[in-house]
Amino acid sequence: MKKLFLTLIFIPLILLGQVNITKSGGANFVSKINTTTTELDSAAIFTGGWELCYDYSYIQVIVKSDVSGTAKVQFASTGSATTLLHEDTLAYTANDTITNVRRFEIAGNYYRVIYTNSTTDQTIFYLTTSMLAKERTPVDDSWVPQVSDTSSQNSLDNIKNFLSQIYTKLNSDSTTVKDVLGIKQNQTNGTQKTIVTDLPAITYGSQTLFNAITLDDAPTADTSAAYFIGDKNKVGFSLNYNETETGGGVSGTLTLEVSPDSSTWYAFDIILDGAGLDAPNANLVYSTDATDYFYIPNFVTAGYIRAIFTGTATDADDTILITVVLHWQAE
Repeated sequence: MKKLFLTLIFIPLILLGQVNITKSGGANFVSKINTTTTELDSAAIFTGGWELCYDYSYIQVIVKSDVSGTAKVQFASTGSATTLLHEDTLAYTANDTITNVRRFEIAGNYYRVIYTNSTTDQTIFYLTTSMLAKERTPVDDSWVPQVSDTSSQNSLDNIKNFLSQIYTKLNSDSTTVKDVLGIKQNQTNGTQKTIVTDLPAITYGSQTLFNAITLDDAPTADTSAAYFIGDKNKVGFSLNYNETETGGGVSGTLTLEVSPDSSTWYAFDIILDGAGLDAPNANLVYSTDATDYFYIPNFVTAGYIRAIFTGTATDADDTILITVVLHWQAE
């Protein structure tokens, strides 16, 4: 457990940028959309694509051709020429292999390369564009930072001292551990025990949707009030169904509807009944006295829910008495 605490502390320090090391020169990147080997005809133009470059230091352009031409590197705040910020130029002389490499300092969030050929068709053309990564603290083969400036070394020393203090306190009493790490703990017979009082409490509740509603000749159906379930983790329902019939053929059907705003309603057809092994139901039908419990999956994302119970063949002396209660669990 103590080693785990040290790991959890050290990793965020690296991710937050307090330690920035890399094994090699970093992620230098050769662009695919601003690099080409396709020869250009007389006065033809190659236009590369806009590419995000703000996390790099330089754009490097290398040109090789048997015809003179001009390379331009454009920088923009967005990937559009309408937000152009800066433009650099490399004038290339045919067959030059000495001054044909140029680095351009990043001057915008995006860049692209445009190359314009002179008035002669090319027979050789290589345009290679690379993004050069920002410099990072180098490390040796044992991943030890090779720090040359005093400020960086001081930062590393501070991190080492901090981790040393954490290690010391993890090996001491638990009251200092909770002060450093913010963990609620106590001490029992020398054994460290975590108290989970900082975890969210699980609460349960219920809301009656139909409270002994009678369906006969009027009304033959009823719709409950809407209830907000957007903050509930689990939602289930208990039902009590009782018939009083003389003519026979009485039955009742329960359906559910959900809504994001308690205004626009949608039919809900994933009602789970029984032990959860039944296939999802679009509705539940009852034709004899019954008590039942059903629920909806906890992956449902709905703001509000309501129930509709519809009687079939109900009249003045063929009636249904229905009670439905919504049950929920939340944190």
